[in-house]
Amino acid sequence: MAVVEDVPDESEIPLKHPSEIRNQSAREPLVELSSGSNLRQRRVQAGADSEDVEHDEEELKAVDANGSALKSIMTGGEDVTPEWFDIGIMTVPFVFLYLLLDILVHLQYQHRPTVEHLTMNLIKAVPTLGVIMYYTTKHSSHFLTNSLLMSASVISGCRLIWLVNMAGWSLTTDQAPAMGTIWILTIVQLPLSRALIALGIVAGWTKYAGMKISP
Repeated sequence: MAVVEDVPDESEIPLKHPSEIRNQSAREPLVELSSGSNLRQRRVQAGADSEDVEHDEEELKAVDANGSALKSIMTGGEDVTPEWFDIGIMTVPFVFLYLLLDILVHLQYQHRPTVEHLTMNLIKAVPTLGVIMYYTTKHSSHFLTNSLLMSASVISGCRLIWLVNMAGWSLTTDQAPAMGTIWILTIVQLPLSRALIALGIVAGWTKYAGMKISP
């Protein structure tokens, strides 16, 4: 058999003002967090060793330092992504591009490059491409950077086309991968207007010199 309890009248239910509830919720915490000096005095009074007290103080300082650093990062006080990480992400595709061009140029002349040859070329190419990407990314809006990029784009593009049309297999396999990588890198790093101007200069020189784009 179900038991039905008597529901009290609404007038008998005690009601409180919201301000009184907030004042009660803002009371002091049950556990009081003491500072380092107060903790030291209490532990010394309790008879703890001085070495243990100093060890505990060092741990508290380390915890406070880590907490401050984490709070700064969470609030946006520090840049979470390091600059070298961004440069590395942008350098990796051009390193693989250089490796691909090196293999394709050798295969064009029915020659298979060895692993030692590719490894030595990568060892030389990685720091060079990293330095170029670092300065062209960090000072991308500088006038001198854009001027050097345009000059390098025109020179590398004309040189690559001349290698394809006029040079022998030995000179082509040595210089074509580097020239092709630098040409593409400079076009990518340049603003659109300056990249089109550099490509137009290369195209005009190619037509004037009677060169062909393909061998």
